[in-house]
Amino acid sequence: QGGQGQHPPVLKCAAEAVARSLVRAVKGEHGTLEVSRQLQQLKEVLLAEHPDASAGAKNRCNSLRSGFAHALKTALSQTPEGQQLLEGPKTPPKARVEVRHTAARVMLSEVFTVGRAAECDVQTTGDATTSRLQFLVISLPQGLCIADAWSGGGTRVVRRETGELPASVPQHWTTFVLPHGERVTLMTGAKTTVTLGPAVKDLKKVNGATNSVNGVAVEVPRVPTMRLVEEAKIAVPKAVPAPAAPSAGPNGSASGGAAGGANGTVATTVAVAAPSSPGSCAYLCSRAIASLRSNMRAQQQQALKERLKGRLLAAQRQKLIAKQQLMVFQERLEDPGGSDGASVEDLRDFLDGLGVAPAPDDPCTSNWTCSICKVSQKCKGFRCPFRHRACRDCFLKQVDSKCPIQSCGYILGAADMQDLRFPEERCKVFTPAKVQESSTPCRAGCGAAFTLAQGKRQAWSCSCGAAPVCTACGVTPYHYHGKCTEVQVLRARWQSWISGGREAYKAFQKRLNRTANTQQRALQEALEIGSQAEDAEMQSQPAESPRAVAPKAKAKAKGRPGMKGSMVLGGNGVRHLLTSCSMCSKTILGPRFRCIHCASYSVCQRCEPKLANHPEGHVFEIMFEDDLDWEKADVQLPKNLRARLRFTALQETGNTQGRKRSLSAEGVLRGIKRGKYNFELADGSGSIEVSPKDVQPLLTQKQAERLSAAGIFEASG
Repeated sequence: QGGQGQHPPVLKCAAEAVARSLVRAVKGEHGTLEVSRQLQQLKEVLLAEHPDASAGAKNRCNSLRSGFAHALKTALSQTPEGQQLLEGPKTPPKARVEVRHTAARVMLSEVFTVGRAAECDVQTTGDATTSRLQFLVISLPQGLCIADAWSGGGTRVVRRETGELPASVPQHWTTFVLPHGERVTLMTGAKTTVTLGPAVKDLKKVNGATNSVNGVAVEVPRVPTMRLVEEAKIAVPKAVPAPAAPSAGPNGSASGGAAGGANGTVATTVAVAAPSSPGSCAYLCSRAIASLRSNMRAQQQQALKERLKGRLLAAQRQKLIAKQQLMVFQERLEDPGGSDGASVEDLRDFLDGLGVAPAPDDPCTSNWTCSICKVSQKCKGFRCPFRHRACRDCFLKQVDSKCPIQSCGYILGAADMQDLRFPEERCKVFTPAKVQESSTPCRAGCGAAFTLAQGKRQAWSCSCGAAPVCTACGVTPYHYHGKCTEVQVLRARWQSWISGGREAYKAFQKRLNRTANTQQRALQEALEIGSQAEDAEMQSQPAESPRAVAPKAKAKAKGRPGMKGSMVLGGNGVRHLLTSCSMCSKTILGPRFRCIHCASYSVCQRCEPKLANHPEGHVFEIMFEDDLDWEKADVQLPKNLRARLRFTALQETGNTQGRKRSLSAEGVLRGIKRGKYNFELADGSGSIEVSPKDVQPLLTQKQAERLSAAGIFEASG
């Protein structure tokens, strides 16, 4: 409760902002929607998890939506104008939705989301110009409320039976109400339309014997014409002055201006400025500005995809993703429609969760000046191994592919060229030399020597006191962990972590924690709103005790939020049993950092930035999975335990299954049969059978203590 006192309520503040916009529209003013922090938090909690992930996730999503609907009705009931929108049946009609005039469905909830994200109730996949959350629909007794404060291109009405064509665009956000029973088409992207209302064949039943409005026969086309689409793209909503003296309609409702209609419904749409005629100067200027903005968005999107391609190559080079996953991700980036719900933002979060360093031209938080071109930079830049920093353009201008600093002399390698995204004609093919048996002198120059031999890895310590050397690969200091073929990969991964991957990982983790806290507060708020609504209904039914209803509502909001992003946050929830941090002596929970040059030295994520006193040049292996062999331990994990597929299992996955589990490999163990676990995926794509060696359990503290008390780890060790 103390945390809720410090933060304003999410659902209530967001509902009040939407209600103020609707009240202004009813008064005949411009229904400007004030974009507040709570509206952005509402977007985060609505897209936090998929309703089909589990029964608990479905209950939490329903609680959030019903809580927002109750909060909006409460805010509208405080004003006379808002009460007009609540006049009518207590249970509003169900909304019917069509996406691109196909896939029609009837929404059972009073509040539903429309957008490109997989967590939306109505998904507009296949169009990258549609936002993750395009708009929110709230079914009120007087009509469907359309609230858009998050889309990148706006939401416009391009076809309706009668009335104005309202629009909500960036910098001019607004809300409007569409009457029930009217077929309305909205444009949400470059090629996506969302139609609300009855089907064309059912319009006769709604309007009478013929398709008519106010007794006048009209023709309702199935798709909007191109002229209306173009006019809607350039139309900008403007304030309409309120009428001087609205007259009373035949049913007692105000007619003309802000209210009125054939059935007494409240028309809260705002007039849209009529576009100029084709060929006029204003029309051509509007078309030019719209085309310029569209081209700029397309260029920014393409530049972001190119940066992600470079980061994907770095992740595959560091063996964070399999080669097959790399091919799947590259296909998704090349797909102009962004199908399968995997957007560019999802891939960026996925790479941040793995700790992959940002691209050299990715934006950074603080400005710096390039030492070569002397230009203030807003991007990350690139550092050579000698910590010389310059912008990407200065590195690309070097003909000899060297560090731009003249006194440095560092020559870029194949990995550096991939990170800088050099053109293919400039990328050279590097073939590592084969290790041959030969005498190698001591690095200290004492005259002693040793022989490199493949397959015989051991530490050779010279009597002169030089650092131990690996006799198989010649790496010094000797690496106690990791194969000789993996040392270079681990070193590159560690360099990527300390050169920007740590910041990207922590920023993503902080955003997930903030969203989780906001979702918890919103769920608690929805629980309180629902309890208040139930108490009000219980007053008319004294026979039923309020105490019998409260536990049911509490059970709906109870439980840990699924948090879709936690599935792609590397090491999240992994408990490294039998391993404690060498600095704080606590059991490591989350990513584990193990020094490959020390016999036994591991630290947790909290202590990792404090490694200043550790010997310089030591490489730490970033372990997102534990090193316990659960198959050899002969441990039967409990039922309904949260788990995650290991990286080796993803490498062996087929192409079709790899597409399903490319981003999220988390799920629940539903039991074991014939030595394999029934693994139910959290993204709702079904269940598979996996071997115990391919399962990474996500144990809680009590579950870990219960397994440790049984003594199975001592027996297996």
